[in-house]
Amino acid sequence: MAFDEIAGISAAEESVRLNIAEAQAEAKKIVAQAELAGKTDVAEARKKAADELAARRAEAHTAAEKEAHEIYLKAENKKAVLRAKAESRREKAAKLIAERIMNG
Repeated sequence: MAFDEIAGISAAEESVRLNIAEAQAEAKKIVAQAELAGKTDVAEARKKAADELAARRAEAHTAAEKEAHEIYLKAENKKAVLRAKAESRREKAAKLIAERIMNG
C-alpha cells in the first residue's frame, strides 16, 4: 500500500470517529431534552392533579355543609313538632291529675 492510501484510510477512519462522536453528542443532547420535557410534563400533570383535587375537595365540602344544614333544619322542625306534642300532652296530663285530685 502506498503511503497516500494509508493516509486516506486513516483520514476516513478519523472522519468516521468524528461522525460517531458527533452522533453520540447529539444523542445525549436529544436524551437530555427529552428528560427535561418529561420532567416538565410530570410537574404540570402533578400541578393539574393537585388543582383538580383541591377543587373537588372544595365542592365536596360545600355539598357536605349544605347537606348538614338541611339535616339540621329537618331536626329543628322535628324537635319543634315533638315539643308541641309534649306541651299538649303535658297540659292534658296536668288537667287529668287535677281532676283526679279534686274528684278524689
